[in-house]
Amino acid sequence: MTEAEYNQRYSDIGALRSFLYLQLGIHFGEIPYVTSSLRNVDEVKNTANYPRLKFDVLLDSLISFTAALPYKDLYPSGSNLNLTVDGYQTQKFYINKKIMLADLYLWKGDYLQAATWYRQVMEYASTAFGFGEDFFSYYRLGWAGGHNHYVSYSRAGDASTLLYNDGWRIMFEQPYGSASLNREWIWVLPFDSKFKPDNSLIKLFSPIGGNYLVKPSNEIFDLWSGENQLVAQGGSIPYDARKLLSTATINGQPVAMKYLYNYINYATMAPFDPLTKNGKWFLYRQSHMHMRFIEAANRSGKHRLSWGLWNNGIAGAYPAPTSDVTLYHNTLSESYPFNFDARNSGNSGVPYYRADWYRNIGIRTRANLLPVAIPASDSLIAIEDGVIKEGALENAFEGTRWPDLVRVALRRNDPAFLADKIYNKLLKDGSGNASAVRTKLMDPANWYLPFNW
Repeated sequence: MTEAEYNQRYSDIGALRSFLYLQLGIHFGEIPYVTSSLRNVDEVKNTANYPRLKFDVLLDSLISFTAALPYKDLYPSGSNLNLTVDGYQTQKFYINKKIMLADLYLWKGDYLQAATWYRQVMEYASTAFGFGEDFFSYYRLGWAGGHNHYVSYSRAGDASTLLYNDGWRIMFEQPYGSASLNREWIWVLPFDSKFKPDNSLIKLFSPIGGNYLVKPSNEIFDLWSGENQLVAQGGSIPYDARKLLSTATINGQPVAMKYLYNYINYATMAPFDPLTKNGKWFLYRQSHMHMRFIEAANRSGKHRLSWGLWNNGIAGAYPAPTSDVTLYHNTLSESYPFNFDARNSGNSGVPYYRADWYRNIGIRTRANLLPVAIPASDSLIAIEDGVIKEGALENAFEGTRWPDLVRVALRRNDPAFLADKIYNKLLKDGSGNASAVRTKLMDPANWYLPFNW
């Protein structure tokens, strides 16, 4: 093994270690932090070998460790870590080290550093692809003629013609390693009946062939129902179609479908093969990254840019009054990482522009939703509230909700930000303990599980 190969492997294991410690910090608050080998039972019993760190101090240690990793890039094609195993290309198996570092900085409140590392991944296509569709849309949350990941209808404005076999839903169904899946997912692992481990997500979510342990809440249905879709000829469709594309009703029960689309046929609601429980473990995707960049940019005072990336794209936030977009569709007056160029003059514009970010359409436009109006009086809080809600709508059932609520509640020193949302969820699901839970969650010490060694 060469030194370069060792650095790649060390960095990968190190970044995964940071990810696991971050999860422990989020869920336990104060945890033992091991920095040296524990060689025998006596060393494990000696608690002096692993002092307990509070979450905020743990973040400092994780940032220092992760920032020092010697290799943070993706593995190049042809390398002995980027290959095909059991029919699966391995590039997406690995944690993205730049994303990991960005997330740590976001939790710590260093928003400039967080945005800087997110931006590098958002512009991965700038070095990975030549000019073309991939260059302009890969990880940039942009439209692409050959890869439709937006909420779409076969007849505009006709809610009955929502596309299920194309568009937003299929990013969860597409074959592992396909070009279309790769442009959305940053970190995703395959489950296949040909190898271990078994697909535990079917056990969690499915009422067919599983134990149906996790199901959609009434609160998320209410959030989706409170949105309005954009209809070009006027009017609106009064709900968020991601409701229909993320869930289904099977035998009269609401089911979270994102992890089941490779097991249950969306058209028949029956398994393709009850004994073949293939699927994917979704860990990180571009919309997840964009919303965290928005969170960091908004906290850095870049409210208009944040609003655009969230709603109808950079060009939509900086519209041009004429076909001359020389001074518009961009934030080039800003310093990195907030200097975006989305200029697009159209086919007849003079001068002619097709800038790197011209296809960016924003999270809500991709979901076919109307943009959110933001009061100028407190745009920071309004945008942050809106983006955290958008995370619930867009990333439902993907494991982002609780960390988002904890992070913002800590940032604002506002337990009610978290407690009220949990209360609403429990109340709508008929829990008799909703008020007691809210009272308990008003003390941040109760956000964490006890770590009993």
